[in-house]
Amino acid sequence: MQSKFKKLKLWLLGKLIYLGFSFQIPLTKFYFVNKPDTKGQFIIACWHANQCALYGLKEIRERINILISPSNDGQIITDAVCNVGYKVIRGSKGRKGATQSVFQMLDALKAGDVVAVMIDGPRGPKHIVQPGVIELAKLSGVPIIPMTWYSPRKNFLKFNSWDEFRVPVGYCKVLNAYGEPIYVNKDVSEEEFEEKRIAVEESLKKLYEDAKNNYAEYVKNAK
Repeated sequence: MQSKFKKLKLWLLGKLIYLGFSFQIPLTKFYFVNKPDTKGQFIIACWHANQCALYGLKEIRERINILISPSNDGQIITDAVCNVGYKVIRGSKGRKGATQSVFQMLDALKAGDVVAVMIDGPRGPKHIVQPGVIELAKLSGVPIIPMTWYSPRKNFLKFNSWDEFRVPVGYCKVLNAYGEPIYVNKDVSEEEFEEKRIAVEESLKKLYEDAKNNYAEYVKNAK
């Protein structure tokens, strides 16, 4: 059980991150590539490093449910993103807890919301899609939309962490890119399930390379 001091420390850190987000969001100029219809339903799939790309979908902020780990770090992020206006589903340790979080995500989708999953989190391995997002798409019938972001600017920082977390600091032009919807049939075989998992990985890799190679063109031609 956490002490009052520990809880206060986590709360304060969450507030500081929230203030940082509040300062940064207006300074981030998003350019969209293949942005999905935000009136529809989908499961956002992104690498742990790119989770802040969710701020590009500000018009549906109140509909996005973000899966966040039950760790202390997860609590800090939970406090921050809830203050910004997003919903949170806390992932739980163990099979029973994981099942509960899946049911919460299914309930959110049934209610017409959007779910966001950092598919190689919370501790990696980096850029390996965990099977949970494929199972969620299978059970819900809602498509997976891969998402990434990129900027060549020096103030688009890359942290020295396991996931190489990325975030802009100060005014920054950022591409927010989305892949084509990936559907998973309810009667999918084990082989097809693995093919879908790999398809999400490949989509994210191609999205990032495309954003990196064509950044200038996308920004120039953006409406």
